[in-house]
Amino acid sequence: MGELIGIIGASGSGKSTLLQTILEEVDPMEGSVDVRGVVSYASQDTWFFSDSIRNNILFGKAMNRQKYHEVIKVCALEHDLSVLPFGDGTLVGEQGAMLSGGQKARISLARAIYRDADIYLLDDPLSAVDAHVAQHIFNECIVKYLKDKCVILVTHQVQYLKNVPRVYQLNEGKLCGLNKSKELQPSTFRVVKNIEQVSDAQTHLESLKNDEEPSEVKEHRSTGSTFKKIYGVYFRAGGNWLVTSVILFAFVLVQYCATCIEFFLSHWVQEHEWFETESERMLISHNCIYIYSGLLLCLVLVTITATLAFVHYCMMASKNLHNSILGKIIDATMTFFNNHPSGRILNRFSKDIGNVDEFVPLSLLTVIVTFLNLVAMFVTICIMNYWMILPTDVRVGNIGLALIQLFQIELIQYAMKVWSDLETQMTSVERVNDYTELTPEIQSGQVTPPQSWPSNGNIDFNKISMKYAQNGPFVLYNVSFKTQAGEKIGIVGRTGAGKTFIVSALFRLYDFDGSITIDEVDSKSISLNDLRSKIAIIPQDPVLFLGTLRKNLDLFDEFDDSQLWSALEDVKLKDTLSDLPSGLDTMILEGGENFSVGQKQLFCLVRAMLRNVKIVVMDEATANVDLSSDSIIQATIRRRFRQCTVITIAHRLDTVMDSDKILVLESGRVVEFDTPDALLQNVNGFFYNYVKKSDQFG
Repeated sequence: MGELIGIIGASGSGKSTLLQTILEEVDPMEGSVDVRGVVSYASQDTWFFSDSIRNNILFGKAMNRQKYHEVIKVCALEHDLSVLPFGDGTLVGEQGAMLSGGQKARISLARAIYRDADIYLLDDPLSAVDAHVAQHIFNECIVKYLKDKCVILVTHQVQYLKNVPRVYQLNEGKLCGLNKSKELQPSTFRVVKNIEQVSDAQTHLESLKNDEEPSEVKEHRSTGSTFKKIYGVYFRAGGNWLVTSVILFAFVLVQYCATCIEFFLSHWVQEHEWFETESERMLISHNCIYIYSGLLLCLVLVTITATLAFVHYCMMASKNLHNSILGKIIDATMTFFNNHPSGRILNRFSKDIGNVDEFVPLSLLTVIVTFLNLVAMFVTICIMNYWMILPTDVRVGNIGLALIQLFQIELIQYAMKVWSDLETQMTSVERVNDYTELTPEIQSGQVTPPQSWPSNGNIDFNKISMKYAQNGPFVLYNVSFKTQAGEKIGIVGRTGAGKTFIVSALFRLYDFDGSITIDEVDSKSISLNDLRSKIAIIPQDPVLFLGTLRKNLDLFDEFDDSQLWSALEDVKLKDTLSDLPSGLDTMILEGGENFSVGQKQLFCLVRAMLRNVKIVVMDEATANVDLSSDSIIQATIRRRFRQCTVITIAHRLDTVMDSDKILVLESGRVVEFDTPDALLQNVNGFFYNYVKKSDQFG
């Protein structure tokens, strides 16, 4: 206990897998793992649930105010929480969409640290944060706060491991010790210059805001009867009013045939009593049998026809409702996904669509048949009573038919039950219909750009102001800058400065004021599909789909194997994938769980390389790869994208130091934009202070 162990290694060497083996998430093929004590784990892939930041940190644990504030302090979250509109009561979406990558990493770390445990497994918590913040977390949290705990730290930031007693390196899954005096030198691992956290946070614990906290977006709940609107929605999904009327008429015809058979049986009994001789009765019986058989055949044919038509009608209703909700979800705004957990959305496609497929048709059919039976019963009773009141002979058949119908009076109670069941099942139709009324992304574009657009890659941001939420603060304010064709632009700034929102504005993920012009075309004047298909991005959170590696790299089969292998070789993944039995046909698990975060980011880089576009955006694309791989990737980008406009967002200054221009953001505003040399000559500038305070420049 009370020991700190460092784990380093290249991307894909097995660092995260080692921690998962300790957690017993991965079964070892040989040997065993003996873990004694409670384990707490901070994963490299940050995760959140829709609630306040406070509850995401507590994660069901009881609030210990003193401990909570201490964890906030050692995880360097004081300043970040002080500038958020509701402090630690601020709501975050399921993926923490309103938070920067560094903030998400620190909140995930705080969640793991707040939990009382004997062993802490920290999977690269320092890569997504600035140098000053990383230094603070390492010294205050890992070294001091956890000094009495067993801590296993996986990191690419090797400069922090110089005084760590035990450091191990993983190489292709093999663990070996290091001679730190020789192997943790800048000649082997570059000491990375990072942007320092420039803030006015006080050294003492800042008070967390306790303003009126926002409430989570609740599910819509309707009250009262759903008859008029929801039934209309379902019937329109099944077909137009004429189709619905034809289906209803078919069931009326079925009931009419059934009632006719009952009347015929009553008449048959009466005719049988009317004739006195046996021969006359036999003749009538033979004729009635033929008539009765014909009526039964008609009933069977009409019933089959009505049932098949009803089944097709309900299938069309389910299909149209599903397609409608799917289209609306695909076109929904980012705000919708930030406010609605994926579980809530999936519930519409699973339980609710399942009810529409299975239970609504059965309930609807039962209600139609039951109520038609009731109508037929009352009509029959009225007719029989009318005949019995007339001054004519009262026949036995009429009395028997009337009594039989009266015995079915219990249908009234059953009808109320099936009607109530249908109302309950129609709630699923209402829930599905709620999502068919979502406001789609603004498709203001009416201009169709040329097929070759953009041919150069000139970008002009003109007075861009953007809010994450309608009533929230500005995340970008009056941002203006221009890039020329083929320029390499680096965007830097402290955590939460608004760097990623530059990308959001470029892709029109949120509404904004101002204009963005790409090769003389206003991005608002063209469709979202035309805009987004012409820009490649390597995101901060890489995305892989369930399927083969080939499909993840080339979804529409536009490239042959040689092109795929060539791109993989450029990012140094060819040898790794060649060793896999299935090669490009290797199955990728959901979320790419069978590959490291660094490898997943490299796959996203390969996608961008294959698309051959003129504008490429890299949002912290190399944050989770080792420094050696970072150098290789940067060289590959300079070679493969030399004719493209490349916008790179990075914490590591080495990643952007060779850019043509550097944009410095502070609190959503552009404070500097010039060449690196020009910015370094301004001794009072932000960028100069970043470089001056970096580890490289002492």
